Amino acid sequence: PDTKYYSYTIKRSIKFDNKYFIGCQALDNQTYIPYPGWYNDQESAVFFVLDENLQTDTIMILPPSSGAYFRIEDLAIGPDSILYVSFLEKYLKSDVQVPYLEIRKVLYGFDKHYKKVFEWIGPDLDILESRTCLANSPDSTIYMNHEHNYRSYLMAMKPDGSVKWECLLDSTIGWNLYYIQRLIVAENGDIVGAGIIASVVDELGWSGFLFRVNSQGQLKWKKAIRVNKGFDLTIPAIYPYETSFEDLTELPNGDLIAVGYVRKYVDSSPTGDPYNFDIWVVRTNSEGCMWDDCPYIQDIVTKDNYIPFVTPLNEWVVDFIPPHGFPKEIRRYTFSSDSVLLDGKYYHELLFSLNMSGGPWISEQDFFREDNGKIYRWLENMPERLVYDLHFGIGDSLVGMDSNQATRYVTQVGSIQLQDDIPRKFIEFNSGCGPSRWVEGIGEMEDLLYSEVFCSLWDGIPLTIRCFSTNGQLLYQRPDISGCYTSSIQELAIDSIAVFPNPGSDVLYFRTEDASSIASLKMFNSTGSLVLMVDNQKTPIDRVDVSTLPAGFYTGMVYLGNQQVKVFKVVLER
Repeated sequence: PDTKYYSYTIKRSIKFDNKYFIGCQALDNQTYIPYPGWYNDQESAVFFVLDENLQTDTIMILPPSSGAYFRIEDLAIGPDSILYVSFLEKYLKSDVQVPYLEIRKVLYGFDKHYKKVFEWIGPDLDILESRTCLANSPDSTIYMNHEHNYRSYLMAMKPDGSVKWECLLDSTIGWNLYYIQRLIVAENGDIVGAGIIASVVDELGWSGFLFRVNSQGQLKWKKAIRVNKGFDLTIPAIYPYETSFEDLTELPNGDLIAVGYVRKYVDSSPTGDPYNFDIWVVRTNSEGCMWDDCPYIQDIVTKDNYIPFVTPLNEWVVDFIPPHGFPKEIRRYTFSSDSVLLDGKYYHELLFSLNMSGGPWISEQDFFREDNGKIYRWLENMPERLVYDLHFGIGDSLVGMDSNQATRYVTQVGSIQLQDDIPRKFIEFNSGCGPSRWVEGIGEMEDLLYSEVFCSLWDGIPLTIRCFSTNGQLLYQRPDISGCYTSSIQELAIDSIAVFPNPGSDVLYFRTEDASSIASLKMFNSTGSLVLMVDNQKTPIDRVDVSTLPAGFYTGMVYLGNQQVKVFKVVLER
């Protein structure tokens, strides 16, 4: 509309009075503001109003009253058919001996004829964090975020411009950043916001942020959702992946959809920048949780490159337990070094040996291939099957491979470290047949390739994992055995002691078949680390408090008063 404006940036758009109201920023390279510390071109707010045929109906230009810029930030329509527009203004503070530029937030209201009928001018800002986001409720209350006294607030404003209430979002002065990008009014009248949080106190880098406040101004919850550091130990920062929520909407069932971006660390990019950006869409329930009973900080684990599974460097030592009456075997499994072409794709054969120090290697005509986190299996006269997909996240599911197998649902995603201290992605599932866990580079932690037979009417002969190693380095040893290749007095039947409830949460109870008393107890997590030990030689143990342990799979060993040792498996839920 004016030749002095050399660029326009669309900020927000909304449909108002059957017309499309588009708010833009216009840079003016002819009006230069040479104040110390503020050397920049002037910015004006420009509104393009288009009719239903997308033809220009009206153009409004709102230049700064004084100073550097008048920047549009958000639009909202009230039930009184007033279009509210929030601005960030950098203005000239001239009532002092040495004039300087100051920052404040401004709110205007326009009627259908684009006449200004409402004006609110905020105080000078001591911090500049959020864009001024707006939302209107059916009772004409205006909601906007605000900062003062070095803290972030959600403010409710009456139609006359007076403050109805303020809700403190940040309780730590000067340490946290709350950059609010969007506000909405939920179906039940709550106000829900989305944006970015950064906190030194919580060791949060730039992470996605959601919060919910009721209509009386009480904070119901706030959640930080972040991406971990990409499993790259060479990255010095704690959480260099930056995540942001830019927009937010509510679904009819109350779930929330937040949309934003992830700034990801990469080794190289065409521009030479070590980061690139991906679109990020997150769905939570009405409590801001991606899974039940989620904590304040939720981690989303993503990877671009996966630790290999199908490689001759990997070796699994397993217990081969045939049907009753046949002796148990200890086997070593690995993949062939040579690949074979089958149906146009290259596979490695899964081999086993009964010799713990070498061959011969025995073939079962079982072939696997890997494609960046996806593991496929090929058997003669059968179509290729997907065994593992490490791209799964919360909410994904894996259907059974035949009609007898149960569908498994992803309940948790995270990272763990084995004895090489390399972060590996894990995925936990639940189904009608119980829980299971995949670990990157290993597969199932309980039984080798158990996905193939999971929950069938006939589950096949299990290959219970004793140890896992890569390139000769032992990374995992099952906690109830004394050695990878030798039997142990601790290897007893898992069902020799009753543990309930299983899955458990707060307290586990024990019952032995012969009423023997339990003198001590140890529990190990899925990586084999000792996480709990109870030793009471005087008072027999019949229960143990596990409320401090995180959710997951655990192996336990109980030491009876008659010197026997028994083993149990248990799942803890949170």
